[in-house]
Amino acid sequence: MLSTILLRYVYKNENETRVLILGIAGFLLLIFASMYTHTHYFGVLDARYLADFPQMFIWAENGIVVALLFVLYSGMARYINGSVSWLQVLGVVLISRVPFVLFTLLNIKGFISDILIINSVKLNNGIYDFLAFDVAAILLFVAIAVSVIATSVYLLYSGFTFTISLNRNKHKALFFMVLLVCEIVSRILIYLLL
Repeated sequence: MLSTILLRYVYKNENETRVLILGIAGFLLLIFASMYTHTHYFGVLDARYLADFPQMFIWAENGIVVALLFVLYSGMARYINGSVSWLQVLGVVLISRVPFVLFTLLNIKGFISDILIINSVKLNNGIYDFLAFDVAAILLFVAIAVSVIATSVYLLYSGFTFTISLNRNKHKALFFMVLLVCEIVSRILIYLLL
C-alpha cells in the first residue's frame, strides 16, 4: 500500500529531475544508514551485517549495484523505447534502492546481527535451546527482509512500467532477466573487489 502511494506520487506527479533528487537523497540515506549499522550489500538483492569490514566498501558495493542496474536497464529502456531519458532510468534505479533503508535500520546497535550470530553458533554446535524472543525476532526480521526485497523489485518494475511502458510479455520477461543478470554480475564484481 505504502509503495503504491509512493509510486503514484513520485512517478506521476514529479518530473524526472525531482525523481532523481529524491532517489539521490534516498541513496545517500541508505549509504549513511549502512555505515552506521555495518550493513553491506553483496548484490542487487543481498545484504549482510559485517562489523569487521571496512566501511568504505559500503560506497563501492552500493555504487557497483546502482551502476550495474543503471547501465543494463538503460540498455533495456533504449531497446524498448528509444526516447527514454537516462535521468528517468537513474531516478527509477535510485528510488528502487530506498526500501533497503528499512532493512539497514533493523540492525541499529547490532541488534539483529547479534541475535543471528548467537543462534547460528548454537545451531552449529548442536545446541537447540533457542529463546522464544530470538526466534520471534528472526522470523520478524525474515518477514521484513522479504517484504523489503519485494518492495524494491516492485518499485523498480513499476517505475519502468510507467517510464518505458512494459506492456508486452517479452518486455516483462526481459525486465526480470536483466534483474537476474544484475544480481549475478554484481555479486561477481563485488567479490572481485573484496
